[in-house]
Amino acid sequence: MTDQAYRVHISVKPSEIIYLNGLIDSYENIGIMRTKDESAGKVTIYSAAGYEDILAGLLKSLIEEGLYMTVNSVDYIDEL
Repeated sequence: MTDQAYRVHISVKPSEIIYLNGLIDSYENIGIMRTKDESAGKVTIYSAAGYEDILAGLLKSLIEEGLYMTVNSVDYIDEL
């Protein structure tokens, strides 16, 4: 774990963006989702250090439940 914030770059079906955003919003403090390219289903979740395991578990559960999602990359940033 690092003291830095991080970004998770994800691809989802465009029709699932609102659903995923609602789930991220419902988990208090887990992160903030921003849509980068709606038509391509490209989104980024910004989160603070300490939430890596919680966010990873949520995303894994969603994939196991059948949500089409690809985690393209994760990178660390100095601040949100």
